[in-house]
Amino acid sequence: MISQLKGLCSGDANPDAWFPTVPNGGKYETNLRRMVPEIKYAINMCGRCPIREDCLEEGMKPENLAYGIWGGLLAGQRIAIAKREGHDYRVDPYNKGRQVLSRYTDNVGPSRKVTADEEEAATMFAARIRPYLEV
Repeated sequence: MISQLKGLCSGDANPDAWFPTVPNGGKYETNLRRMVPEIKYAINMCGRCPIREDCLEEGMKPENLAYGIWGGLLAGQRIAIAKREGHDYRVDPYNKGRQVLSRYTDNVGPSRKVTADEEEAATMFAARIRPYLEV
């Protein structure tokens, strides 16, 4: 595990900026636009962080893959990388629900993998927010 206490985010007043979630209610696109400044802030801070590469490596672990901004990348972006590189990150592809128990992927200990619903939500969020981040 990386020493997250060395990351620029560790001393930030708004740690929620690294775990964006679309609020319920209202129009989806309006909610996305409201989130953009906070997400840009987090991603820009990651770009200057001395442990960015280590953080991204941690964010690529199955238990972290579907959530948050790690190493400057959104969950959907990291899932796309994991898929492209052939990583073993998914639970059974037909599992649409949340896992109740941890899965064991090696002899070291439990590792929670990504469900189909989590992958779909993270990928959709990254695709929908991307145009707002590029402006």
